[in-house]
Order: sequence, then structure tokens, then C-alpha cells
Amino acid sequence: MLTSVAAAESASPERVAALRHSVRAARRSEFRRQQREVERRRQEERNQRILQRAQAPPPPPPPKMVGLIIEECTRSECR
Repeated sequence: MLTSVAAAESASPERVAALRHSVRAARRSEFRRQQREVERRRQEERNQRILQRAQAPPPPPPPKMVGLIIEECTRSECR
């Protein structure tokens, strides 16, 4: 589009520059909008994970090693 505008005899250099500026601004605006959307989705996913962790039951306590140590020491080799 810009090439055809620049090639047209009726388009002034100022008009071509204004169109180029407008196109760049529109592209920049669209890029920023897309970046905001990506960031919004990331934040929603993060919030969802946090909520799921908060609602999940607590993990079971780790197994106690006391019984294992006592059993090993009651063998004849430990005496």
C-alpha cells in the first residue's frame, strides 16, 4: 500500500510520511495489545495454579524413620 501511495503522483511526501507513521503506530499498538493479552493469560494461569494449590488437601506427612532405625538396631549385627 505504501509503495503504491509513494508511486502515485498525487500523493505528497508529507502524506506518504503521515501514512507511514500511521501504519507504524497501528502495528505498534497491535503488538502491544497482543503482548498485554499474552501477559493477561499468563497471569490467569498463574492465579489458577495458586488457587488449585490453596484448595488442595495438605500433603501426607513424610514417613517417620524412627521405626526403621529401631528395627535395624535390634538385629544381632547391631549389638
